[in-house]
Amino acid sequence: MKKIAVSLGLAALGAASVQAAYAPDQSGNKTWSVSATLRGFYDDNFAAVGPGRNPQGSFGAELTPQFQVIKSLNQTEMGLRYIYALYYYEGRDHLNQEAYDQNHWVNLWLDHVFNERWETKLSDNITVTQDPQLISAGGAATTTPFRADGNYILNTASASVHTDWSRRFGTVLTYANTLMLYNQSGSQSESNIISGGVASEAGQLNRIGQTFTADFQWHQSTETIFGLGYSFQWDDYTANEPIAYYTPAGIPPSVLYSDSRNSYTHSIYLSYQHNLTDTLRFTGMVGGQINDPYKDPTPNTSTVTPYVDMSGTYTYAKACSLQFGFSHSLNPTYTPSFSGSLVNTNGSIEQNQESSTVYLNLNHQFTPRLLGLFGARYQNSSFNGGPADSLKENYYSVVANLNYTITKHLSVEIGYNYDQIDAVQAGASYERNRYEVGFTGSY
Repeated sequence: MKKIAVSLGLAALGAASVQAAYAPDQSGNKTWSVSATLRGFYDDNFAAVGPGRNPQGSFGAELTPQFQVIKSLNQTEMGLRYIYALYYYEGRDHLNQEAYDQNHWVNLWLDHVFNERWETKLSDNITVTQDPQLISAGGAATTTPFRADGNYILNTASASVHTDWSRRFGTVLTYANTLMLYNQSGSQSESNIISGGVASEAGQLNRIGQTFTADFQWHQSTETIFGLGYSFQWDDYTANEPIAYYTPAGIPPSVLYSDSRNSYTHSIYLSYQHNLTDTLRFTGMVGGQINDPYKDPTPNTSTVTPYVDMSGTYTYAKACSLQFGFSHSLNPTYTPSFSGSLVNTNGSIEQNQESSTVYLNLNHQFTPRLLGLFGARYQNSSFNGGPADSLKENYYSVVANLNYTITKHLSVEIGYNYDQIDAVQAGASYERNRYEVGFTGSY
């Protein structure tokens, strides 16, 4: 089956979890595979809260079974992957809190080649988790690096068609749909918001995002592709809850609802893909974005920002690779509040954030049995509108893992995860360290 890159203009899909993102694939060429991982861990800040909120540590256990089916036909590949993770926190048990977290990840995909010129890809990725920051990977910006109160549900579906109109010219047309839902909803009335109450997570963040992308590609050679792309994104906030208020001169306070954060975003960019050598690949996109908060009744104007997405992969030995990248773009965000207000003195509500992300992932095969995995991300975000307007927030993430294969079906591992957020809100910054050891059985 021919393989065609269709990633231009698309945000990288988040990994199901840190563990899943960096776990070695031991399924080989089997049609199906099953595995289960049992880990013991220590989490020194399981609620992801700052020093002023008395962070608590806990020992715990994790059980993560997963199942995968991949079926390849002459011109079609289809697959299903399901991962379930059950976490037990001894520290919560002692505090008479809910001691268990249950997370789910489902990935579905279909790739069909009609002929040598036409190919289509369909995918759907479903995430149900309490730790939203764990779903971001690569250059994708983290929109809310805090623990959710209750389940956080994210569904991302996409469909693309790649057409080679000639030996040199091709197009990629893509539609992506993102559905985001939070359990914490309906906690505030208009009067509570006016008196300083904070909007619910659902009120601020529940949304449907729809993105239409058109990429025009010129194949200079088998190693080099130039491109021009345009993307239109519509973010529709769906909770229909009061989230903020403002007081225009001379009239009573006006309450703003979730859809006041609705916006259109236009992106246009030039792209470049090049295989420098058989082991070194580079992809880059550079352009601009315009965001129009068309439903915001407060004084707010469109935002114009640069758009950059660059990445490279260097395969320096068998089973050894280094991936690195940088991205800069607008993205939806949570709405920081100051003294209970989501609106600044000019009456502007938080609309989005402008984020720069740099990342590095390293896979190194020390021996045929010992695999080392390392990943690091840094994100700097500047808020647009609201009381946090122009303020900057930093997010750091590191993951390290050693995996030793004992037999074909059994491996052991040790791992470390670090998260730090320097938040714009007082008391919201935190650090979190997680240490784990476990083993995986697979077949």
